[in-house]
Amino acid sequence: MQQTDTALSVFDSFFKGNPTIKFIRYQWVDYAGILRIRILPVSRCRHLLEHGSALEMSPVAITSSTITEFMPDVVPTGCDILIADFRSLKSCFYAPGHASVMCYVSEDHGGFGRERCPRTLLERSMFAAGRGIKCRLSLFV
Repeated sequence: MQQTDTALSVFDSFFKGNPTIKFIRYQWVDYAGILRIRILPVSRCRHLLEHGSALEMSPVAITSSTITEFMPDVVPTGCDILIADFRSLKSCFYAPGHASVMCYVSEDHGGFGRERCPRTLLERSMFAAGRGIKCRLSLFV
């Protein structure tokens, strides 16, 4: 609950200073290195935060390729869950009325959780490279 409260306070603080933003781009990077997005109205994002929910979507959020084929041995059933990292919330200077937030991807199917999430793997690599000093990933996105 504390994590939800923290995210909600970051969310509210951001929108207090940016009242013209109407949409949030949930962004994540897939295995092909492509930045993918889902655009939601601000009201829907706040609703998800208030209820401690994440955004569920198709089970190929990170495993689809650029040639529309699935990775071998991946069963496209179940759902993937986008978990917004509101520390990375920022307005999109290139799209007035939009903000963006980077997301972790949790694979609900197969019991992978966030183990294969590119953002999680990058965060772990940065932690290891920093010799135990946790780096703020949101500074690099």
